[in-house]
Amino acid sequence: MPDLLLHSLAVFEPLITDLLETTGARQVAEIGGEGGLFTQQLVAWADRADGEIHCVDPSPSPQLDRLARSAERLRLLRVASPAAFEQLPSLDVCIIDGDHNYWTVTSELEALDDRLHDGDRPALVVLHDVGWPCAHRDSYYAPERVPAEALHEHSYNGGAVPGAAALQETGFSSAGQWAWARREGGPRNGVLTAVEDFLADRPTLELQVVPAVFGLGVLFASGASWAEPVRSLVAPYQHELIARLETNRIELYLEVIRLQHELERRSRVHQLQLDRHMAVDGRER
Repeated sequence: MPDLLLHSLAVFEPLITDLLETTGARQVAEIGGEGGLFTQQLVAWADRADGEIHCVDPSPSPQLDRLARSAERLRLLRVASPAAFEQLPSLDVCIIDGDHNYWTVTSELEALDDRLHDGDRPALVVLHDVGWPCAHRDSYYAPERVPAEALHEHSYNGGAVPGAAALQETGFSSAGQWAWARREGGPRNGVLTAVEDFLADRPTLELQVVPAVFGLGVLFASGASWAEPVRSLVAPYQHELIARLETNRIELYLEVIRLQHELERRSRVHQLQLDRHMAVDGRER
């Protein structure tokens, strides 16, 4: 039921565009293009700002592929991250929304470490899914690309539910599109965990979080010339009311999933009963 749940970075387009303009960005990377909706918004910004977009996606959707063929300011790299960073220029902004697991996000941030600490022209990083359900639970689009020692026990079945460490029969499930770590929490598990561990020994960097649409993180050097304007842009979105609204929309969505699951279960029971009656009627005749 993707149409029932806001999930795309496109929702944050006004804020991210303001961040691009405030930092004076020109070279921008997007890790994970999905259906190309947000990529199209980035291309529109690049046309106005004389910028260039580098979209990293090893398996681009048909929509993203068509956009890449028609947009002059878009370069599509059909390479998996984090290896793709070897082919990227010196970035002003990197938008990370790829494979949401600790190893991948940590590797991406480490690849950007020098740019984040560049005293003359520091980069800014935007990360999606720093909130529930990926904050402290890995997901894997391609488990085979994650080193075995970094891979949590995972499953394509079951759903994530707030407050439940283990996967549940119903909940936020992937419908086979990705695997969840079977348990939430613990070391080296989840996107936010990766960011917090990365920041632990980098005191000159800071993270500002927007607690909406699965969480948006803005990571940058505290001493950057544009640091205070960036904080001012993010601050209006950090109200407790927004966090409560996010919790509420997730609860409502999971309730819809639970009701759908119950309806399907009752339909199966009804069909079994109907089949049984028809079989009895057939024998009596």
